[in-house]
Amino acid sequence: MGVKSKIVPDSQIAQLLVDAGFRGESAIVAFCIVIAESGGDTWAINMNTHAPEADTYLSLDKGLVQFNDYWWPIAQGPAAFVPEFAIAEFFVASKEGTDYQPWVAYKNFSFVRHVERAYESFANIIF
Repeated sequence: MGVKSKIVPDSQIAQLLVDAGFRGESAIVAFCIVIAESGGDTWAINMNTHAPEADTYLSLDKGLVQFNDYWWPIAQGPAAFVPEFAIAEFFVASKEGTDYQPWVAYKNFSFVRHVERAYESFANIIF
């Protein structure tokens, strides 16, 4: 029996981002990355195959922020699946919302599809 998805409401994701320290445009981008990467699912898991230096290995991207368990220690335990911990670590890992290069959704610009949704989600949040 697999784990069921748990979709976090957009307004809650927005509030978690603000609570973690994201502000302004950075908060909008962070929201869009979360939605593009996980769809807002705290239990999202995606498998990757890598071949750095010809040593193939498998890794998993986990949780709301899709932390990779090879590169990010948070993803090696259950914290990646806890929205508050994952978003707080996202703030740190993104250099306080200034560097989103580790996330595929940022690099391939798929996050931009969610900008309108982000603005709607932050509409009632003061930050």
